[in-house]
Amino acid sequence: MRADAGEQKYARGRTGYVRRLEILQTYDIRERLGEIQVPTLLLAGDRDHLVPSVREAEFMAARMPRATIQVLRGYGHVCLINHDFNLREHITPWLGRIEGPGAGPRSA
Repeated sequence: MRADAGEQKYARGRTGYVRRLEILQTYDIRERLGEIQVPTLLLAGDRDHLVPSVREAEFMAARMPRATIQVLRGYGHVCLINHDFNLREHITPWLGRIEGPGAGPRSA
């Protein structure tokens, strides 16, 4: 019985994932990127073999007035699941810059 439940969960997960990929193929907001007026950090892995992350980030940043690109050297598409990747190290300095002097994260 457990094997059946696991297989059903996998099938639903796979179906949902495939559906999300299908949606992404037709969901195009390139013409609306300029409407994004909030500070935005675009993280792009320079070893991404799934999509050209750096090129895509450059395209988006050129159209978003408050975007910043940070190229993640040595990382690919799924960098967040790498054990040595610390997202906080990349976001915290950026947050400090957009919030201004003295407004960044406080130390304990």
